[in-house]
Amino acid sequence: MRGKITQWKDDKGFGFIVSEDGGEKLFFHISAVKTQGRRPQVGDIVLYESMRVSQGRPKAKAVVIEGVVSEQKTYSKKRIHTEPPKKDALDFLSIVLVILSLAGAAYSFFQTGNIENAIPFAVILIVAVVLLNRQKKPKAKRKKILLCWL
Repeated sequence: MRGKITQWKDDKGFGFIVSEDGGEKLFFHISAVKTQGRRPQVGDIVLYESMRVSQGRPKAKAVVIEGVVSEQKTYSKKRIHTEPPKKDALDFLSIVLVILSLAGAAYSFFQTGNIENAIPFAVILIVAVVLLNRQKKPKAKRKKILLCWL
């Protein structure tokens, strides 16, 4: 449908539309306005859809202001560059312990055929995995302090 804005309260964000055929006033809220170019004004010609709210009063939805180009909303994802945590000597030692304990457990099991002989290697393996998965905190940035010598 087509109509004209007869009242607009910008501070409250709502107004009223009268259709071209002279029907009753339709309430509309700023959230129903689909044109993003500017805010509605009294006298604007609009296209809208009519509906009835729960109390039976007419309401306009999907309001588009004629002659106003709608701005395209562009959503850009801001990329935050974070560096992965640096590996330190404890990480490399843990990796070596994982490899050696797996190899030792496998060797012990295949030599004896008894799984109980691999338990000491399993304990070392668990400790090494826990060390590898520890929470790594980022290093605090050091502030440069300028010393002024008088």
